[in-house]
Formats: sequence, C-alpha cells, structure tokens
Amino acid sequence: MLKMLSDSRGSLGTIEFVDLPFIPQRFYWVSMVENEVRGKHAHKNLEQVIFVQKGKIKFQFYNGAVQSTAILHEGEYLYLGSSIWREFECIGESAILGCLASQAYNEDDYIRDFDAYLETFNEIL
Repeated sequence: MLKMLSDSRGSLGTIEFVDLPFIPQRFYWVSMVENEVRGKHAHKNLEQVIFVQKGKIKFQFYNGAVQSTAILHEGEYLYLGSSIWREFECIGESAILGCLASQAYNEDDYIRDFDAYLETFNEIL
C-alpha cells in the first residue's frame, strides 16, 4: 500500500489508491506533541488507512474481544476497519499522523465513550 523510497536527499512516500480496500473520500492529518494521547473513539462504519508522516506513534486498539498495541515509525501504516476502538500517543518530541478515510466526516459515525462502545459492540458487529 504505502511505498517509501529513500536516498541521501530524504524520502518519498506514495500510496496508490487502487491498492486500498476502499476509495478514499477524505484525507486529514493530526499534529501531535510528546505524550499527547489522541483518538479515544471508534467508528460504526468508517474504514481508515493511517500512516505516520513524521516521528513515532504508539497505537492501542480494541475490537471488543482483543486489545493490541503497535508502534509505527515514519512511513509505516495500518488499516483500521469499522468498530475498532483506537487511541494513539506521540512517542518523542512530535509526530504527524496522516489518514485516508472511506467516508466524509460524519459525527453520527463516532462512538466517543468507551462504555457506550462496549454496550453497542455486539449491535455494530
């Protein structure tokens, strides 16, 4: 999905949309500072490809049954389907996260309370 080319001048990252599991409808980025935790939500329907544009970010996920953690460095990415609780934290001085989303922003698609997420988990899946 994400291809990185590097040489003495720096690096170039590219994503071919034909390689994605959905056609992106939105791109956004999040600038983070050290120890800042963001996310803290799930989506009912939205799919995302999230990649680290700068720095290092620790991701924590919960799918209703299993919790997992991943640390991504610049140029690394992950795919998140719907109904996954996510939190992410900047490791180091600063980081930038980029995201390709399958839908335009829709507040009704968010579950922002973890207890509500646990209550509705079986309904969503």
